[in-house]
Amino acid sequence: KYDRKDELTTRIQATVIDVKPNGVLTLEATKEIRIDEEGYAIRLVGECRSRDVTPQNTILSTQVAGLNVDVKHTGAVKDAAERGWLMKALDFLKPF
Repeated sequence: KYDRKDELTTRIQATVIDVKPNGVLTLEATKEIRIDEEGYAIRLVGECRSRDVTPQNTILSTQVAGLNVDVKHTGAVKDAAERGWLMKALDFLKPF
């Protein structure tokens, strides 16, 4: 059984990297957050309709199609949760 729940709430500035002929915008955004000695690097890529962008120049993540959010963790908590080389080797030798 595998049970995990992650929640991320943040605001991130995106750059329009392409405009399709039909008005669809391709967005890309990166953000780094450091709290004490823990770090998070967030990368977001997706597409949205230009008409969904508000007058405040914002858009909700629920309006981004093909949303890809990549979060990389660094710090002591990640290091403690990472599997050691012996367990990785055993997984390689007995994959099922």
